[in-house]
Amino acid sequence: MNEELKVFWDARDPMKPIEGESSAANRALIDYARMGYSRSLRKLHEKYLQEEDPPTDSYNTIIDWSRHLDWQDRVTRWEELERQHDEKVWRDRRDQLRSKEWDNFDKLQEIISKTLEIMPSFVERKEKVIEEGSAEVVDSQGRVIHKGKPEKRVITLRFKANDAIRFIRTASDIGRRAAEMDRQYMDKMLDELDLSKLSPEQIARLADGEHLLDILGLRK
Repeated sequence: MNEELKVFWDARDPMKPIEGESSAANRALIDYARMGYSRSLRKLHEKYLQEEDPPTDSYNTIIDWSRHLDWQDRVTRWEELERQHDEKVWRDRRDQLRSKEWDNFDKLQEIISKTLEIMPSFVERKEKVIEEGSAEVVDSQGRVIHKGKPEKRVITLRFKANDAIRFIRTASDIGRRAAEMDRQYMDKMLDELDLSKLSPEQIARLADGEHLLDILGLRK
């Protein structure tokens, strides 16, 4: 392109009409840009042949507009601006989502904390008498006539872990995504929080009201 034919357009708004550009030519430029990555001058011409009132029905005119009005560079710049806009939109959406996830995580953490404090209520306690006892018999002089025998019972404790495990995994997953923590670390933590692996001794401690994190040795 010769220096005297060089055109100048606004890099902040490459679709804005420039000096010497007709409204028909500018409309054709915008139509061309909006065709996407499969765009071509030939396809634009074929499109206009199907319209009742196109900016032009001449392929040579389209070629002339493209060459002398800097279509290719203007469209390239327009696409760059569109990408920047889309990236900002998605970045803002991600920030909003992350903020919501943090809010959800905080709420779930509060619920989990309260749940852990009342874990004994999730322990099913069953008692079974395996040997009847008898009372001690004492006469009026305080002598033991018949020694009593204590009743023998078997106490079974069973912790219903499934619901608690699913709840903790859900909360941890939201927390991990919100904080963008390392997945390997969180998976290790979840393995340590596998409540289904509690020993009878740990279940008994839980039933006595001891905090679950202390039982598992995870409280910091």
